[in-house]
Amino acid sequence: MVAVDGGQALLERDDALARIDQRLRDAAAGRGSLLLLEGPAGIGKTRLVVAAGRRGRGLGLTALSARGSELERDFAYGLVRQLFEAPVVAAAPPDRAELLAGAAGHAASLFGVATAGDQIAGTLLDPSFAILHGLYWLCANLARRCPLLLCIDDVHWADQASLRFLHYLGRRVEELPVAVVAAARPGGPADGSPLLAAIAAGPPAEVFVLTPLSERAVAELVRLGLGADVEPAFASACHEVTGGVPFLVHELIRAIAEQEIEPTAAACSRVTALAPRAVSQSVVRRLSRLAAAARQLAPAAAVLGEADLRLAAGLAGLDPGAAAAAADELAAAGILEAGRPLCFVHPIVRAAVEADLPPGQRASLHAGAAQRLADEGASAHRVAAHLLATDPAGDDWVVESLRPAARSAIASGAPDSAVAYLRRALAEPPPGPLRPGVLLELGFAESYAADPQAAAHLEQALDTAAETAAQVSITLALGRLLQIDGRTRESLAVFDRTRSRLASTDRRAALTLEGAALGAAQLDADTAGEAAQRIARLRRLAEEQPGVPPSVFGMLAIAATMANEPAETAARLALRAFDRSPKLLPEAVDRPPFFYACITLTLAERFDEALRRFDDALADARRLGSLPRVLGLSCYRALANLRIGNLADAEADARVALETGPRLPGFNAACALAVLLETLAERGQPEAAEAVGQRYRLAEQYPTMVHGGWVLAARGRLQLAELRPAAALTDLLAAGDLFARLRSPSPAIAPWRSDAALAHLALGAPADARALAAEEVTLAQAYHGPRTLGIALRAAGLAEGGRRGIELLRQAVRLLEGSAARLEHARALTDLGAALRRAGHRAESREMLRPALDLAHRCAALALTERARTELIAAGGRPRRLVLSGLDSLTPGERRVAQLAAAGLSNRDIAQNLFITARTVEGHLTHAYHKLAITTREQLPAALAPPGGKAATPSLASR
Repeated sequence: MVAVDGGQALLERDDALARIDQRLRDAAAGRGSLLLLEGPAGIGKTRLVVAAGRRGRGLGLTALSARGSELERDFAYGLVRQLFEAPVVAAAPPDRAELLAGAAGHAASLFGVATAGDQIAGTLLDPSFAILHGLYWLCANLARRCPLLLCIDDVHWADQASLRFLHYLGRRVEELPVAVVAAARPGGPADGSPLLAAIAAGPPAEVFVLTPLSERAVAELVRLGLGADVEPAFASACHEVTGGVPFLVHELIRAIAEQEIEPTAAACSRVTALAPRAVSQSVVRRLSRLAAAARQLAPAAAVLGEADLRLAAGLAGLDPGAAAAAADELAAAGILEAGRPLCFVHPIVRAAVEADLPPGQRASLHAGAAQRLADEGASAHRVAAHLLATDPAGDDWVVESLRPAARSAIASGAPDSAVAYLRRALAEPPPGPLRPGVLLELGFAESYAADPQAAAHLEQALDTAAETAAQVSITLALGRLLQIDGRTRESLAVFDRTRSRLASTDRRAALTLEGAALGAAQLDADTAGEAAQRIARLRRLAEEQPGVPPSVFGMLAIAATMANEPAETAARLALRAFDRSPKLLPEAVDRPPFFYACITLTLAERFDEALRRFDDALADARRLGSLPRVLGLSCYRALANLRIGNLADAEADARVALETGPRLPGFNAACALAVLLETLAERGQPEAAEAVGQRYRLAEQYPTMVHGGWVLAARGRLQLAELRPAAALTDLLAAGDLFARLRSPSPAIAPWRSDAALAHLALGAPADARALAAEEVTLAQAYHGPRTLGIALRAAGLAEGGRRGIELLRQAVRLLEGSAARLEHARALTDLGAALRRAGHRAESREMLRPALDLAHRCAALALTERARTELIAAGGRPRRLVLSGLDSLTPGERRVAQLAAAGLSNRDIAQNLFITARTVEGHLTHAYHKLAITTREQLPAALAPPGGKAATPSLASR
């Protein structure tokens, strides 16, 4: 029943201490965990967190502590700074360099230290994830020296950025020698943090709910507190009025002692009258009996939180000597802790003192605190925390103080805090000349925080912006925001309004916005009709006039592809988009043109060029820790890998896009989903594909966009593989209808006609099959892409059948043989071999089926491999049973890790590049070594070389 820790009794907390001890032992053994102690105010959470720290240090763990505060809920990374600032800043330069090595350097700016090569704040518009990722690796680097214990009290008052870090760490903590012991009050529906709830619900987390003390335990506390025996009836009365909450019991004991009440049954009624329903009243009464200086100092300390005596004295209007005496008097009264800095004995007591202040006086004290902190050179965040609690008064200084704090919060990856600061600045209100800037900064901060008010504030900022550059950047940000939200028409209105305004003064800016409008209009069926006039005008300007911005060519390239212009024409336009911007710039606001140009190169079957640009951009994004960019680029590199038959790489990229981030990368995720559905079907995993499709209902989320059409077409192909032609035909015809509304007949976008023809054929409708297949052949001949035409000819051959069908299949094989589309070549060879077998040409059939089997096997296309093998046996061949081994047997994760290891990266570098843990890397490499039958890193390049190819060490950029 009674545990003693640090010389103090902890009653009825044996189970909680046992849980803590187990977590500490686990961390010492290299296994991480997160324990959340939950209970109402005063239940004893702080005592347990302190006990955890003491016990952890006793086991040799490095214990770092932090405590949430109501005052600092908007202080960006407030808890994180408490945890890590001291060990980082106090470390000697060599030790600090080790702590901030690699991705951890992205978080260096939080602690006011610089690291070589860390330029995150200056290169990323929103560095949130880069800093989050950096903090994880800082934690890993600390734990690498010695098992680590993070003790966090009052986490319910943590700022959102710190909670995001705890959530990120919690999902990975099992693989680090790190124990997290945190304490929080239970959150109600109105005040509970979704992030805190997510932390508690995470797989490695355990929530331990602290229950009130029993009557027996309360009796023991009263006995210890009063130093006298306690009659049972008196103990029962004490338990009843306090509810068994330890802090309330101690407050009651103090009141009993002050009034010299004997702990007997006869005094029960007096105990009931003292009920600390009334802790606040008790604190206020106690305070009222103290000297005037103490009554002045207490409110100042309450407003400041944990405070320096000198600062609190100045705010209270006391000289240092009087303030010191007042602080001692408050400590004797059980209001403040003894010692310095000034700290209340419990948050309940601090809240009681602050709540007793009239609102005007409280706001005035916060204003005074902000001014004094600013005068002393305190950080912008500390000043801003107090300004949030002041009353608006039209003070320019308030606005000018909050804006730097907001910029710092953005640079620190804490847009939530920036939003709070800027909303308060807007309420001040700012003077006329400053209002546009405040609106602009607020709109961008809200967009980074995914706040629904972002569009409204960016709209207001746009209406008041004077400079051309500001108008363009705001318009692009607002337009993209509306587009991603599915509000394409509103997006077009924004682009067009600013374009019209700038048409006569800045032609280049107007053309940039015209291109952006085209990019939005042509991807949505509801606005595709309006895109045609824009395309014609921009193509004419692009061909006849100089000075057209490169970004416009990216939009025109995708338009040409959708319109089924020749692949060479589309590729030429795409390459012009790179003329003066050959790579995705870190600071670029207008990123879609780069994406569109690379996608066009993929669709135009310039796979090497597309992959090279995707690889370079991904390498830069990983180096910077830009998760949004990694997710977006992975969506489309997955498409390129699928189209050349690199199924393992396609699946790996698609899973990165869908599974790595806290939220999906907008409509781009639909491309990744389409790739994953097709890839899993090809790899013989239809059940897994169905599960993925059910999890991400993106065709329904983007029903009018080209990306939704991709998902419908992929779903149709999956259903064909599952021998469900009727369901497949429904989805494929729906995709065709959507592409028709998008004015995109091109089979390069999606060969839905070929797949629908095969569905018709399976349903016994050969005439319909032939009609669709013939239409696709005609379109593919105009597009002139070998892969695109090969797919169409294969479908036409199957639909025609007989000698004519065999000839069409032969044409498909010849075309695909010279292309990079290995998987489609294997498919055409298999179908040609099967047709020849049925026609009685068994020997020639085997000549087709043997390379088909080999190609399908090397693509890891298990379904096609099995079909080719079955056909080869039927044709009289005797293929050996193929078992995936070596390179082909690697999972997508193992393959990516092995490739980076072959490039010379260490396990930690690989983990940082792929946003996974070092232990996950170790596991992948162990499995890869076993499957590749090797024992050292040096053997990886040769083992990863494709059959018949030479061993080559890939560069980092290639991944």
